[in-house]
Amino acid sequence: TTVNKISPTSETEYPITLRTVIVLQINPVETIFETDELLELGNVLKFFYAKIFESQSNYELRVSTVSIVEQEFRELDQTTAFKINVEVKFKPIPEDQELTDAEFHNICINLINRFESELVEYLRNQHHALTKVNSVHGSSPYYVQKKAEKRKTDMNTIWVYVVGSIGLVATVVTLFVAYRLYKEEETMPRFISGSKSENNNISPFQEDEPLEIDFKGHDDLLIDDIEQDMIKLSWKPESIADKNLLRDAVHETVNGDNVELWAPAGKLGVAMDMIDGHPCVYKIKKGSPLHNFLQQGDKIIAIDDIDTRHMSPADVTSIMVRRMRQRRKITYMRG
Repeated sequence: TTVNKISPTSETEYPITLRTVIVLQINPVETIFETDELLELGNVLKFFYAKIFESQSNYELRVSTVSIVEQEFRELDQTTAFKINVEVKFKPIPEDQELTDAEFHNICINLINRFESELVEYLRNQHHALTKVNSVHGSSPYYVQKKAEKRKTDMNTIWVYVVGSIGLVATVVTLFVAYRLYKEEETMPRFISGSKSENNNISPFQEDEPLEIDFKGHDDLLIDDIEQDMIKLSWKPESIADKNLLRDAVHETVNGDNVELWAPAGKLGVAMDMIDGHPCVYKIKKGSPLHNFLQQGDKIIAIDDIDTRHMSPADVTSIMVRRMRQRRKITYMRG
């Protein structure tokens, strides 16, 4: 595999060094990567970041190194989490311009999630072991570390109950609780998105204000604003660049108590809220293509047959946004 080389950067021209550590989750990955495969992945990600930094005008950034320092392979769902070091050189323009490590950390995560489809296609073409990859996700390692500490604490608590239980009945009940916790842990998502939510207060970086980067021809783009359209990069494969967005007419069918609504590609203008423990429609924005279909209080049952009944409104919105390049089937129950 050949990846284009990045031109070296003079330390006098770019005097400031910024570093961060992020977690990149890739699915599917069939096995643990060897050393040469980790180096190959680092080179691919280095070129990915370099091309994006070249296409924006807010910050003068040049990629120095991108290296994989750790990997965690989960055979159950064929997902691997890679802990990645990213280092760049920064040239302030004007001279008093500032960019902190924390702000750079947020940028690195949000660019992976913003350009997920482009990165997926690029990994398929450039990395020999990732030709079947269908999803990537960037997150902060601090959340993963906290989850690991919580699991350790939970297991220690369970063993205290086991040792201190008196009699067969108490032991059986304790083992049942341990089994349930184990099964919940197997199915619990281990990574979170870069958007703000009540779970994100673990990371010191999530409280920062959104950073604006002016991409050429797209001055209104806000990195943290998931409502903005995905940007087509000039370097991405023709197989993506030549695709037309599907924007067919909205239509719906009734299936028992549920209604299946086919929504067009693009923004839907639907605000979500949690009502009685279920994600529901809170508001239909003016000009929404679903204005005459969805109503306030409708319960969102599934998105493209993905069960959303117990998801948060933020998670439901994230699914719709990540699939905004295609038609989406929204299954709902009239509220």
